Formats: sequence, C-alpha cells, structure tokens
Amino acid sequence: MPAPGLRLEIAADGAQTAQFLGLYQALDGFDEEAAQSRVGCPRLCFAGSADVIPYGPGWGGVTVDMAGPLTRDRARLEAAGWQVQVLDGLDHTGAMQPGAVLPVLRPWLAEVCAG
Repeated sequence: MPAPGLRLEIAADGAQTAQFLGLYQALDGFDEEAAQSRVGCPRLCFAGSADVIPYGPGWGGVTVDMAGPLTRDRARLEAAGWQVQVLDGLDHTGAMQPGAVLPVLRPWLAEVCAG
C-alpha cells in the first residue's frame, strides 16, 4: 500500500483506455432507479471513507469519488435494498485489502446464506 500522500501515476495503453471509455459511454444515461427495481438478490456495497481518487491531466483531471455517493445517498441505497458500509479512514487501496474486506463480507454472507 502506498504511503499516505504518495501519488502514483498509472499508465494504460490505448486498448485499455478505449475499454474504459467504452464502459463510461455505455453508462451515460443508465437508469439506475429502473434497474434497482429489477434486482432481487441481496446487495452489499462498501468503500473507504477516504476513497476519493484524483486523476492527473493525463486522465482528464477527473476525480472518482467512491465514498461520497455511499455517504450522501445512503438512505436511498438502503431503501432500494442495499446494505451500505463505509469503512472509516480507508482509501481505495486500504478498503480492498483482505483485513478490511473480510470483516464486512463474512457477516454479510452469513446473514444472506442463513436467510
């Protein structure tokens, strides 16, 4: 895991960049509310509270905020059937480590499998 404050630059070849572009273009106009009503399985979402990724000029200077929507829209997500967990103090890399994921996933799976 990078040290706090360390900025990593990630390079992608043209094919990978095209794949990302295709994904985001396909999501443009996606009707999340309509899709939510058709999902019947148990749902869990989680991210670290510091999971905000600023990309440099090579990536268009965009910022991907995973934590904000979970925090801001928590009530709406839970009303749609999601269990939402925000892992305090963790960034994107920290929130995907086994030590962070397993304590969230194990009890959720136990609950889902028991029901």
